[in-house]
Parts: sequence; C-alpha cells; structure tokens
Amino acid sequence: MTRRASQKALSTQRTVLSACFAVSALIVVVVLAPAASGQAAAPKFDSNRAWEHLRQLVSIGPRPSGSAAIEQARTYIKNQLSTIGVPVTEQAWDDQTPTGRVHMVNLIATIPGTSKNRLVIGGHYDTKKFPFRFVGANDGGSSAAFLIELARVLKARRNAMTIEVLFLDGEEAVLDWTGTDHTYGSRHYVAEAKRTGSLASLKAFVLVDMIGDRDLQIKRDLNSTTWLTDIIWAAAQKQQQQQLAANTPKPAPSATSATSAAAAKPPTANDANTGYFLQVGAYKTEGDAEQQRARLGFQGFESKVSKRDVSGVTYFRVRVGPFSKFEDMNSARQRLSDAGVDTAVIRFTKQ
Repeated sequence: MTRRASQKALSTQRTVLSACFAVSALIVVVVLAPAASGQAAAPKFDSNRAWEHLRQLVSIGPRPSGSAAIEQARTYIKNQLSTIGVPVTEQAWDDQTPTGRVHMVNLIATIPGTSKNRLVIGGHYDTKKFPFRFVGANDGGSSAAFLIELARVLKARRNAMTIEVLFLDGEEAVLDWTGTDHTYGSRHYVAEAKRTGSLASLKAFVLVDMIGDRDLQIKRDLNSTTWLTDIIWAAAQKQQQQQLAANTPKPAPSATSATSAAAAKPPTANDANTGYFLQVGAYKTEGDAEQQRARLGFQGFESKVSKRDVSGVTYFRVRVGPFSKFEDMNSARQRLSDAGVDTAVIRFTKQ
C-alpha cells in the first residue's frame, strides 16, 4: 500500500468505514446462524465498537513485527478479549527474516462449540514497515478491529463448531514480498497444526483483510474453496434481500390471503413414540459425505455421517438430529430450508 493510500484510509469518514465493517461482518455473522432454536437473540455486530477498536490500534502508531508497538497492540487485543470472557493463547516463535531473527506472536482466541471441529476466522494485526509513518488503518488495523468485535458477537451465541478467532503476526513482508519474506504467521500456524495433529479438526478458514477501504469492493477469490465461497456469497445475497424487503412498504393483507409456507403435518397422539432425523443426502463416498457435513457445520448445523448397505451398495448418509419433539424437527427443517438445504424427514420408533 502506498503512502497516499494510507493517508486516504486514515481520512476515511467514520460513517463510511463503519458501513464497510458492517458489510464485512454480515458475510460472516449471517453464515454462522445460531444452531439452536428458541435461544435468546445474540448481539449484533456493532460497527461503532469496531471503529473504537480501530481508533485505539491506530493511535499506537506503526506496528511492525518485533516492535514495542505491536506488543502494545497485542496487550490491547488480549485485554479486550479477556473483558468478554474469551480465552487467548499466544503462539510465539522467532522467525528468520532478511534482516535477522524477529520475535512474532499469533493470538488464538477460542470460542467452544458443540463440536470440536473448528472454524477459523483470521486476519493479521501487524503493519508493514515503511520509511514514513504507516499506521495501517486499513491494512492490519481494520481486520484486527473487526475480529475483536466479531468475537464479542460469537461468544454470546451457541455455535455448532468450535470457533478460533485468529490474529496473525508477521503477515507483512519485512522488506519485499518475494521468496518467503511474507506470511510468516499463517505458515507457522499451519506448521504447528500439522505438528500437533490438530489440522484434521480444521474444517474451514475464512481470512479477513483490508476491509476498511473507503470504496470497499469484496470480490470473489477464484483460488478459494468453491463450496465455502458459495456459502458466503449466498449469505451476503440473502442478507441484502432481507434488507431490501425491510425497506419495502408491505401491501395491505388480502382477506383471502393464506400463508405460502407449508409446515410439516403435526403428528397425531399415536406418534408420541416417534423420533425424527432430517436426512440431507446419501453419498457413495465417505469423502463426499464428510464434505457435506462440513458445509452444514459452517452454516451452523451439527450433523452426523452414518454408513448403510443397500442391496450390496454402501451409502454414507448425512443426517441432522435426532429430534425427540416434532416441533424441534420442524423448526430445524425450516432453518435448513431457509439456508437452501433440502431435507427428507426420517421417522423412527423410540426405544
């Protein structure tokens, strides 16, 4: 980023940058829909809070890796997460750079979910070192501020997957973006996950970077996982449609109008011993089934894969449930339908 671009980011109007935070936040928060029906409404992403975090980080000044300033930024981030009750683990190491060894620290904030499978949402908090005073309002500051506020929102929700909010150090080049002089933090994070065997539980990684631009345009990354990108884009489109609908005057109800959404037929008294599964699909390979389960988990639905042989052919079924109550099943079915997931109701007799 050039000096002119940095000054442009710093002079951005508060309302404009707040809107950028909100646009970026809805992509993640809408996708991470609450897993349980009937729970209290979770707090919404507050762009004013994110703005204040950004202001505090920028006031520290340039925050290159290994500096006293980035240690101040780390302290600020940890204090904010501690205040909301989110534990933070420091992943510290010394890395070799073109100017010598530099001390770096990733911050891993963990929000437990009903499953140990992990969704990582990350971004960097270091800034590039320039001959001029570069404070990284957009590049490094906006992502860190966003993640702090996002952690507050996700902490108050019941999440289907364990969520790691990851603050990466050393993502900027020490000199130039060539060879291995960049992405020190993310490469170290993956290397440690491989070493400890925890990479297997990491089902999706969403990277947030440079989301505070005055003229923010989030484009589809063609190098990213297609199904994961599809989910995020669909969630953003759905949110936009909901906002448009909320701002559109509603016509007066017709005397002959009727609901168009038909719920499943309630059970009779004889169905008291009936339980329910919602089957999302049956696949011939376990890999395809696990991929579908990961998609559902990312959308906030916990599911299981079960194996079944039919006429000599093995199928791997992906099911949500079981549900003891019809109402719970129907509510989950509706939420799945709203997320664009078709299901089949499977009834079974309770033992």
